[in-house]
Amino acid sequence: QFMVAAVGAVVSYQVSSRIGDFPLAMLYAGLAAGVVSVLVGLPALRLRGLMLTITTLAFALAGPSWLLPKSFMFGSGVDPGAPIVDGHALDNGHKYYYFALAVFVVCFLIASNVRRSGFGRLLTAVRDNEDNARAFAIRATTAKMQGYLVAGFIAGVGGAIYAHSRTQVDGSIFPSTTSIDVVVMSVLGGISSLAGPIIGCAWIIGIPKIPNLGNLGLAATYFGATGVILWRPNGLIGFVEAPRRI
Repeated sequence: QFMVAAVGAVVSYQVSSRIGDFPLAMLYAGLAAGVVSVLVGLPALRLRGLMLTITTLAFALAGPSWLLPKSFMFGSGVDPGAPIVDGHALDNGHKYYYFALAVFVVCFLIASNVRRSGFGRLLTAVRDNEDNARAFAIRATTAKMQGYLVAGFIAGVGGAIYAHSRTQVDGSIFPSTTSIDVVVMSVLGGISSLAGPIIGCAWIIGIPKIPNLGNLGLAATYFGATGVILWRPNGLIGFVEAPRRI
């Protein structure tokens, strides 16, 4: 997923550096990443389980070391420049933070609306039991590809936001390990709720930032996350009742 975000970052940089329209660059970034996500997800039509994981992970591994260093991507590194929105340059950390937060809220609302829609119920049905979903005349293949498209679009927008927050962008800022971190955050927080990945992110990224944590910092490691998942298979969201309704 993080490599899909890298595709969005590349497109955003290329578009914004040519026409200077950052909102339009974000839109193109989301669309391009969505298309790439669908292409990467095509093996999901025939592969399942471990083989599907290996296939998609290969994309994440090849990206930072082979694809992104290409001259038509990031090359040896580029300066994405400060984005300009509605005539205002987001040239300091505070401005960019609030802009990124606003984009996050919009993406969260989009995901929430998708989840509550009929399409969201189709995705849930295919996720929980694909064979039963097919028995009820649900086109699982179409639902999967549409799911990849929506997820890729949001990832692409996130990649654009991430890239333009930095003064120098190259392949090293999109390591394959971060795609694994995204999965860990989602499963740890709980995939049954949109609030779950946010809680998982706060656990994995937030806990190590707490000063004088000592050995409790182990809770934020892969070992600690594995222990929590084994103890709480439904994720940390199970401890919080209010976000479960989201």
